[in-house]
Amino acid sequence: WMLKEMAMEDFIPYIQRKIAAKMGDALGYGVCHGKGKPGSGESFKPEPRGIATALLAEASTPQVVEYDAADPLTYKKLTEARGKIKSGYGRGVAIYANSKTIWGDLANLTDKNGRPMFISDAQAGGVGRIFGLSVKEEDGMLDGEILMSNAQSGYLANINKTITLAAEDHIKDRVTDYAAYGIVDGDVV
Repeated sequence: WMLKEMAMEDFIPYIQRKIAAKMGDALGYGVCHGKGKPGSGESFKPEPRGIATALLAEASTPQVVEYDAADPLTYKKLTEARGKIKSGYGRGVAIYANSKTIWGDLANLTDKNGRPMFISDAQAGGVGRIFGLSVKEEDGMLDGEILMSNAQSGYLANINKTITLAAEDHIKDRVTDYAAYGIVDGDVV
């Protein structure tokens, strides 16, 4: 790694970018795996309800197609998963997975003739394409999870308090704390 000098006027925007990236990661987690509101007997802090959380909570998980080492990901499993998306949500569907799943599972998937199904295409708004759908990296997804979703039509977020960056100086300790705060709720449509 490289050590680089930074002017003080560059430091604050640098800190703001770092905090904004962390806030984005937290929002990504909420959209994918947020727990939602606690039910009776639960005591966690309310979060947006994530898409994976909602799908896995359905009786007999009708929208979920499973794969693992014993029953690996195949062309047929991907087409089965794509077929579960209602036609009204079909336009705008993308494939979301974390980097490990994209480059370990999706990018190595081939058809019966040995041709790769994953087409690298960073200009399409993701890292590649499968079935013409953009494949997008989302760190909120767990290893081995692949989500096909039209997030724009299938998920709603309500921003109750926009993200605010605050600084608090502690003169005696010669320390400044930077913190970001926002209130966002969301759920599957």
